Amino acid sequence: MHGGEPCSYEAIERIEWLHGIAGTSERVDLINMCLQYFQPMRVSRQVAVLNQIITELVGRKGW
Repeated sequence: MHGGEPCSYEAIERIEWLHGIAGTSERVDLINMCLQYFQPMRVSRQVAVLNQIITELVGRKGW
């Protein structure tokens, strides 16, 4: 904690900035950037990768 306060000024400034960009294209861009960051962790992506790995392993074993 900074100076015994429950929030730092940086956190307050960040929250104010997020509030200020609500409904703007900047907010849309930020959300899209976040979604792209999390894309590899989506279950559908993980299932596709696991399916590909299993298919390759089965192909190597000749099953």
